[in-house]
Amino acid sequence: MKVLLGARVLRKDEMQGLAASIRMMTDPMARKEAVNSIYSELDNYVSPVHGKAILKMLEDLTFIIQKHFKIDVIYTKATGECIERRILPLIFIFSDFYFYLIAFIDGEEYKYPAFFRVDRIESFKLTDEHYSERLYEKYNAAKMRNCLQFMYAGELLQIKVKCKNKAVEAFKDRLPNHWFIADKGEWKVYGAKVFGEGFIRWALLQGSSIEILEPIELRKEFIDAIDKIYMIYKSKEERYGQTYSKRCR
Repeated sequence: MKVLLGARVLRKDEMQGLAASIRMMTDPMARKEAVNSIYSELDNYVSPVHGKAILKMLEDLTFIIQKHFKIDVIYTKATGECIERRILPLIFIFSDFYFYLIAFIDGEEYKYPAFFRVDRIESFKLTDEHYSERLYEKYNAAKMRNCLQFMYAGELLQIKVKCKNKAVEAFKDRLPNHWFIADKGEWKVYGAKVFGEGFIRWALLQGSSIEILEPIELRKEFIDAIDKIYMIYKSKEERYGQTYSKRCR
């Protein structure tokens, strides 16, 4: 329950319902202390911004995944665009406050998965079509989870990065499928498999503590992202500088 409180993935009423269920299952002798601890935090709990109840949807989709059914989903993208897709749902992943449904889009090559934030699924309809159990086994949770640290689709890449010693722990925790390559004193070199776009977004947060070495294409994308950020701040600095200069006249 403490983990869920910290994750802030569920709406407040869902959290209260879970707390009540846990309370009923707790040994009466330990109940008072446990309940006081949880409910004091629940009083100040803030629901996620999306405000969607998702527990029932997670339960229904779990059953569908187990039976390997295809489903038709109506989904709202981050841009606000509403789309409809027939998908092959495979697994759930939790990352940074949200549950994601990892699925393949029907009719497309089963090479890279799509990522659907569960709270953005407006509705779904069960079809009478099944997908191959072999596909499920090939892309099951145990095999995919360590590559799905960043909830953005794209090509699965084998990367090589250089980490400052202070960033090694964060890198290893974020990329459990890493492997050690070389010790460069203040830096360590590692390899890993990631989906590129999500990794770039995370690497930007690490500042100068991580350097992407390979593949070259990903390194160039990272440099382009840095340049775009620089240009935003450069243009604002120029505007602020002109404003300040005018005020001083």
